[in-house]
Amino acid sequence: MSSQHRSGRLGSSIVRSIARRVRERVGGGPTGDRLDTHNDTAFAVLAEEGEGGFSRVGAALVSAWEVGITDLARVLEPRLERDVKNRLTERLSDALVPTQQPLNDARRRFAEAVRTGLQAGLASGRLTDATAPPVAVLQGLGAEVAAGWVRTTDYMAPLWEALPSDDLAERFGAIGPRLQQLFDEEAARFADAMAALPQGHDLQNDIIDACDVWYQACSRGVEITVYDGRTILVEAGRLLPERT
Repeated sequence: MSSQHRSGRLGSSIVRSIARRVRERVGGGPTGDRLDTHNDTAFAVLAEEGEGGFSRVGAALVSAWEVGITDLARVLEPRLERDVKNRLTERLSDALVPTQQPLNDARRRFAEAVRTGLQAGLASGRLTDATAPPVAVLQGLGAEVAAGWVRTTDYMAPLWEALPSDDLAERFGAIGPRLQQLFDEEAARFADAMAALPQGHDLQNDIIDACDVWYQACSRGVEITVYDGRTILVEAGRLLPERT
């Protein structure tokens, strides 16, 4: 995301926070654990924010992965024949798919969960019934991403054979549990924010804030964690002797 876009999102968050405090001071009551046609439009916002959030986290994953491909290719260029280097970097490029897929699947499930949650909430009249399904989608995402990382690591077997390091696959594979911890922690934070909605004073903006926190933390965490995987590969590549 560009610095201008980040600044815009931050500015919007500040404006919403100020507006919320103003409404509280003039006597607006809490949202309460109720859902009906007076506030159900907030779930259209949740669907939109969820779609955008998953797209941004997915973009962060792809961007960090592409940095790894570029940097590894640069290191291997003087050390391996071009066709060998190309095969390895193509393998690395394709290896992202199993880790990327859980995010794509969860994005679709989240949208469906917002719809089914809204139906359940309108039927019961309870806001908490509406938020439970999307919360559950995020709570399962960490394990799915970690399982995808295992498949990614397995697919990279030709790199483990070509790069000199006995524990390379093991060290790279250890990135998966770190990604799971990231997504689990942010899912718990999102669940807490959803549970706090009845005590809030602006349902729509409280939902937007919760989604902002989730995607910003996940995007930043993915970039940092996957970059560590890039460093593992690049450092192993540098152990290869340069061609004479």
